[in-house]
Amino acid sequence: MNSKSRFHLRRAMTVLLGCLAASLATVSLAGDFSVAPIRMFLGKDRKSDVVTVKNNGTTPLQFEIRPKKWDQDADGKDVYSDTSELLVFPKLLTLQAGEDRDIRIGMKIPPGAVESTYRVFINELPPPLQSDNSNSGAANVGFLINFGLPVFFAPIKPAQQLQISSLSVANGKVSMRLTNSGNVFQFIQEMSVIGHDTSGAELFSEPITDRYLLAGTTKTYTTIIPADRCKALAVVELSVRTDKTSANANKNADEHSCASEQTETSPAETPR
Repeated sequence: MNSKSRFHLRRAMTVLLGCLAASLATVSLAGDFSVAPIRMFLGKDRKSDVVTVKNNGTTPLQFEIRPKKWDQDADGKDVYSDTSELLVFPKLLTLQAGEDRDIRIGMKIPPGAVESTYRVFINELPPPLQSDNSNSGAANVGFLINFGLPVFFAPIKPAQQLQISSLSVANGKVSMRLTNSGNVFQFIQEMSVIGHDTSGAELFSEPITDRYLLAGTTKTYTTIIPADRCKALAVVELSVRTDKTSANANKNADEHSCASEQTETSPAETPR
């Protein structure tokens, strides 16, 4: 899916929210909206652009627009923080049924040595409360959508480098670490662990699902080897393909590769 694709959100459900759960008496069915593009790319020659939000429903919708700096921590988890590096306008948006409006997004800093990454959250706001004498004490709560638009601000000199920094096979599991040692993000399109027997025939293929690996980030992944195939396992292959590059690595299996009944139940092996 490229940056010109359209993000389309349709909602036909409700959520129960904490202390309101006991008082909910009715179900509300909300409309839907779309956002295009679903990713934004900025750089030294294009420091601003627009994203279009359209109300495809039959009732007015309100949104709050909030920019956030987007990083990933030592465990590869997304971390968001307030930022003044990104300008968005407007910050509040009301769309009538069938109406669309542009949100302008612009950079307030020059490009650096590493790609700067952000998300612009387009948060749907709840509609104004309406009194209903026929349902006194009841509360309607619609399912609200928050969409985080990824915004990438290119570095002065982009460089991409993806590494499989470790691959191990033990106790019926395959563990791997994937490192983005370049200065631009990698979007993981396909990642899988493939087991082969001594003849090279494929025993199993386990997909691993992920999306963004930001510059400088390392993530650890673990997958279970199918128990009925493990004894015949000779080689494990990790295959990764992103929007920019690919990486592969192999690891030979040994006597410690498969989990035994004792290993699975031993308290010493319990993850901490």
